[in-house]
Amino acid sequence: MKLRLLAILLAAGLFTTACSDEEAYTAAVEEPTKAAVEEVKKAAAPAAPVVEEKSAAEKAFEGPGTLHTVKMLNSGKNGIMVFEPGFLKINKGDTVYFEATDAGHDAVASYTPDGNHWYVGFQGGKVQFNAEGVHVYYCTPHKSMAMYGVIQVGEATNKAEAMAAAEKSEAGFAMNQGRLLGYMDQVVK
Repeated sequence: MKLRLLAILLAAGLFTTACSDEEAYTAAVEEPTKAAVEEVKKAAAPAAPVVEEKSAAEKAFEGPGTLHTVKMLNSGKNGIMVFEPGFLKINKGDTVYFEATDAGHDAVASYTPDGNHWYVGFQGGKVQFNAEGVHVYYCTPHKSMAMYGVIQVGEATNKAEAMAAAEKSEAGFAMNQGRLLGYMDQVVK
């Protein structure tokens, strides 16, 4: 403690003559200057709270609409092998960034209103959604584990067709039955 106080006082330029650690400590304790007291207060103050910064994708995003993030996870709120959020409602023209939070996941469109079957690789990436309706997608290596997601863009113009596609996919799940249909239940007309 004595050496730390001495270092603070020396850094503040309060001691210009040579003196022993004990002399410096005694001088600082017996005759504290206003600057020395402020330096000690600053050193003892709690650190400022950490503010969560935007992701690199959010910082680099330039375009129309809003950027949304979907994480590709080994484990999340809805169990193992999930997209988070599993259901997302966005506006036409918005972009979704698929974040490769955990390794070994991609995102592949299985059903889209316009037949545009997009793909996001294992490093993650962005997709801009210009087709209004319901989009259903999955992770290739974890398809049978129900690693699926649903994005509603604007009005659900194709809800019945998307539900039929989801029911067909559900039939092939080895686990997590009901997850995809639960996401589909969140679609609003």
